[in-house]
Amino acid sequence: MEQVARSILLGSVDRLLHHELYVSRTSFGMVMQLKTRLRTINRAAQLNRWFRLNRIPTTLETNIPELATTYWNAFADFLETGLDLNKDNLLGIMLQSSIPHNTDLRNEFDKPTRDSSILSAWV
Repeated sequence: MEQVARSILLGSVDRLLHHELYVSRTSFGMVMQLKTRLRTINRAAQLNRWFRLNRIPTTLETNIPELATTYWNAFADFLETGLDLNKDNLLGIMLQSSIPHNTDLRNEFDKPTRDSSILSAWV
């Protein structure tokens, strides 16, 4: 049964990822490896949705019920990324979003997300 599961997993991903999956001795290990890649994509999605949530435009003329609905929808969209709203995750997103773009620190901070996201697109 294990061999069948491994074959199905290998048949469902791009061949460029096979060498990474061969390292896993079990199909469960292979799935965990794939989930790691998908989590990285989720992190990028979480950051994008966090930015949208924090950049909802308001003016003195903004309709308050409409604004509340906009915030509610943006927050629901943010939660759909699967982020546990615990201290570590929330502070991590706040930290990453506070570092200015196109700085050495931000580029270094974003590098693992970019690299994994590119490879994860093949999954």
